[in-house]
Amino acid sequence: EGDKLFAQPPSGERAELVPDPGAADKFLAQPVGATVSFERDAAGKVTAIIVTMPNGQVIKARKT
Repeated sequence: EGDKLFAQPPSGERAELVPDPGAADKFLAQPVGATVSFERDAAGKVTAIIVTMPNGQVIKARKT
């Protein structure tokens, strides 16, 4: 949306993904407090998303 990136899980609220200045593919979901990162293959294509919740739970989904 404009120059901002947002995410919204099926059963959750919309969150802005703010870039982490120290990592190219890592974002902080605000106001949730989760971190969101993307895995890439050798060619640089995104292959998965990893969400780490504030309680430490890790959710990983592969791109199909």
